[in-house]
Amino acid sequence: MRWRCLEGNQGLHSPRLTNAHSIYRLTPRAKFIIFMREPVERLYSRFKHMIHVSPGIFGKYWGDPTPETFHQAAMRAIHLYRGCLQSFTARYCLYNETLFEQAVRFVLT
Repeated sequence: MRWRCLEGNQGLHSPRLTNAHSIYRLTPRAKFIIFMREPVERLYSRFKHMIHVSPGIFGKYWGDPTPETFHQAAMRAIHLYRGCLQSFTARYCLYNETLFEQAVRFVLT
């Protein structure tokens, strides 16, 4: 993940400094407008897109991208994160590369 490239994060399991820290250090009075899409809709759209563009990889496992297959994949990913949160902080789990790859694989493979 890119956060490891920021100065001060080398060798850490979760970032001490994020892009927000760097932006603040460079332009402390900066203001941002952030547009956010509804997260479930965005993830479902990505799920359908990945099956459409790579049917040989994703279609073999999930078949047609239905709401039911998406739900199964999302529940598996949620289960992974809940298991992590029982032993670690939210920050650790959210920035854990291995956990992220496993969760994405459940949703997209």
